[in-house]
Amino acid sequence: MLVAKQSKNNLSIFVLNFSIFLLGLVVFMILSLNFDVTQDDAYISFRYAENYLSGKGLVYNYGEKVEGYTNFLWIIILIISKAIFGIDYLVASRFLGILCGELVLFLIFLISIEYFNKNSPLLYLSTLIVLLSNLSFIYWSGSSMETSAFACTVLLAIFMEKRMPMVSPAIAAVSTLIRPEGFLVFISILVYRLIFKKETVFCILMYSILMLPFAAFKWFYFGSLFPNTYFAKSGIGFEYCKSGFEYVWSYIKGPGVYGAIILPVLVTVRKLWKLHCPLYLYIIFYMVYIIVAGGDVLKAYRFFVPMVPVLSYMFVVSITELLRGLRIKPVNAIVLLCTLTYSMISCLQTYDYLRVSAKNELGLIKSMHFIGYMLKKHIGNDFSVATSTIGMLGYQLIGHRVIDVLGLTDAYIAKNPEKIEGIESSWKERRYNSYYLLKQQPDFIVFSTGYKPSAPAERALMMHSEFRRKYAPTGFVYRNVTYVIWKKVANVDLSKDVIYHDPQFVNKIVDALNNLYLANSPNRALMDFRESYARLGEDYPLILVGISSCFLAMNLIDSAAIYARKALQIDSTYWLGHVNMMTRALSIGDTITARLHLEVLKRHHPWLFDFSYQPTHDVRFTNPHEL
Repeated sequence: MLVAKQSKNNLSIFVLNFSIFLLGLVVFMILSLNFDVTQDDAYISFRYAENYLSGKGLVYNYGEKVEGYTNFLWIIILIISKAIFGIDYLVASRFLGILCGELVLFLIFLISIEYFNKNSPLLYLSTLIVLLSNLSFIYWSGSSMETSAFACTVLLAIFMEKRMPMVSPAIAAVSTLIRPEGFLVFISILVYRLIFKKETVFCILMYSILMLPFAAFKWFYFGSLFPNTYFAKSGIGFEYCKSGFEYVWSYIKGPGVYGAIILPVLVTVRKLWKLHCPLYLYIIFYMVYIIVAGGDVLKAYRFFVPMVPVLSYMFVVSITELLRGLRIKPVNAIVLLCTLTYSMISCLQTYDYLRVSAKNELGLIKSMHFIGYMLKKHIGNDFSVATSTIGMLGYQLIGHRVIDVLGLTDAYIAKNPEKIEGIESSWKERRYNSYYLLKQQPDFIVFSTGYKPSAPAERALMMHSEFRRKYAPTGFVYRNVTYVIWKKVANVDLSKDVIYHDPQFVNKIVDALNNLYLANSPNRALMDFRESYARLGEDYPLILVGISSCFLAMNLIDSAAIYARKALQIDSTYWLGHVNMMTRALSIGDTITARLHLEVLKRHHPWLFDFSYQPTHDVRFTNPHEL
């Protein structure tokens, strides 16, 4: 009778836990749809997959064997889904990302009901609340990136180490095939076995046997065991560690609520070490990796997503043990109250930031789709592009050479970086080689912020006299916004190139453009442009037109005309010079002069007057082979 009652009670608890799990799935799906994010970098994988299926090999640019990705297995899955089932890359990647996020919830369900046992409903609910309140986990699950799949295999490998240790090395290998950081999972498992004198030979052999074919492929196909992105993004030294600490702190004070997520885990480490050693080791190794690697270049706390499920579970476990040790009751209700408080603060601190990040990412994808569309329409099939955002633009321009100015898909830039002291930028991508880039003679260069050189690689370009002479801005207009690109107007002759060694003139250009267009402060912008002009000691049309634009904003039209004319004397087709002269002519009622400048623009920049771009579908679901 007592046994039957106990069984019935256990069944009730399981049903309640499973109901909480189903509720968590619903909340997860609602939040995923709410963010509706697609990461521009996802299209890098799509381009690799598309090039492979078209018979060009696993390459970003035809004929260039460069491992410009860190998600081998993810790309292979996308290739299979398209080749066998005909599923679009974006559909497949979003479905798999969200599915893996749901699998993480299921694994947390299994781990929680096993550890918390009879007390599990409220404690499992607490764990689920903490996990779902870390909104970066939801953000990245629907991003079309491999992040949630990696997080899923990490958690599965650690989960299986305590239950089926024979298979955990194999899962760690799968994790490594999804992202190289999966190696840290294997190291965590191996060190755990060494500490507790468990079997290690089979563990090493299984992982090695599964990874050796992959290593051989990388060596013979790409010529390196390390992905090119390792050379492009990573480095060793104080600067990287400083960035890594800053990245970790940004998470701790944001989603981590100033350390609340990690503090209980640290306090209870002695008590819980033996039971949860693999989890602790993974947290330690992965945190050290983040710091040494310098953090992540992408926003929204991506590098912490593989740690979020582990931290969420350990957070609840630690608080539970602390309360039990202090004999504070009722334990479960207080734990739930603590997690609710933490989760509310965490959501409030990160929701708006993640919403803005998702909006900005979608804006980037739309703008790159538009630029790619217009380039194909007006320039044709024979042109090359250099850019610092190679996702959607690269996917749109399959068949064209697309040079990543940051070196992610270019081995020479990644392994032979320049270093120019004094270039100011908030960008974490520090690798570039402006001399090499100009030597490639790209027909177009697309800056990340259009007219303004923001990235260090873009600022370095402007220090070359051949860039200033041979590249001029033009653009495409959509909904009253001009998307600026830099067009090569003559072949670059590096034998005549002079590198100006005072980067302050470029920094001042950036300051001036920010003051003119963002801060709406033409007086301050004029001072910055004039300082840049004085430092450079050269009549550069960009600076001259900038000064002209400042005078126009101050309604000093005659002064504006002087500098606009000066710019046109250097480059008679300079787009903004004619725009400013048109503005001046119309302001004094001189329609004849205004029409003359308009005709020059139509002759040399005809695409500025093409307003036909009207996408009839979500541009994220684009077909790169159609105009």
